[in-house]
Amino acid sequence: MEIALIHSYKGGSGKTTFAVNAASILSASKKVLLIETDFMMPSFSNLYLEQQPDIFFNDYLNGRMKFEDVIYTFDHIAYDIIFADRQFIPSDKVHSSDRGWFLVMRDQLYSDLKKTDYDIVIFDLAPGISFFTLTILTIADRLFAIVRPDHQSFQGTLHLLENFYKRAINSLQVKFHVIFNQVPNYDPVYSLLDEWIHIMKSKYPYLLSFENIPYDPQTAYLAAINQAQLPETNSSFIKIKDLLDKIY
Repeated sequence: MEIALIHSYKGGSGKTTFAVNAASILSASKKVLLIETDFMMPSFSNLYLEQQPDIFFNDYLNGRMKFEDVIYTFDHIAYDIIFADRQFIPSDKVHSSDRGWFLVMRDQLYSDLKKTDYDIVIFDLAPGISFFTLTILTIADRLFAIVRPDHQSFQGTLHLLENFYKRAINSLQVKFHVIFNQVPNYDPVYSLLDEWIHIMKSKYPYLLSFENIPYDPQTAYLAAINQAQLPETNSSFIKIKDLLDKIY
């Protein structure tokens, strides 16, 4: 079983779109579980309107449900899904800074995941830094950092690399990939990305790969109508499939 994290410095990077389509692509040949862990701004319930869950990942984390009880299986979707609660509940332990609780939670979660027969478990993380993300990184095998081609996202990703990712990747040997998402077809932008990649490679040689997903108007439109699953003919979908084929 491989644990893959999808993360970004800030929201609006296309992180969830990447996670949903990665789950769809990988499930063609592997058994995949997609877990939503953006507990403050969950979106899966809006993306999968055909099924409105009433049991959530929060229920498992808070000890109200067993792990297998929070997994949703759909006849028309090849991968399984765990939803975060639509409601923000400040009293949930996942919003606390109780390090001891997070360590116990991690060990229990990892133990329960190992009992399943999933080939790949994908965590769609909340943007930025949280105790949950810090904790889950310690059991991860791979991380995809989704970066919009703007200065703030680039600088924020450098900050994460220096203060968040680096120690875990060096000590835990997490495989790390940088994905520049929705890149405009404009030569100066690609030249700028080449400069950014050079900076990242020189400072962080452990980064495994860098990929660009070109801007696609259809992808932007589907995001506007809250549809993360892309058609197989969509250029973003094709690019995600190509890069996943290289890795898996």
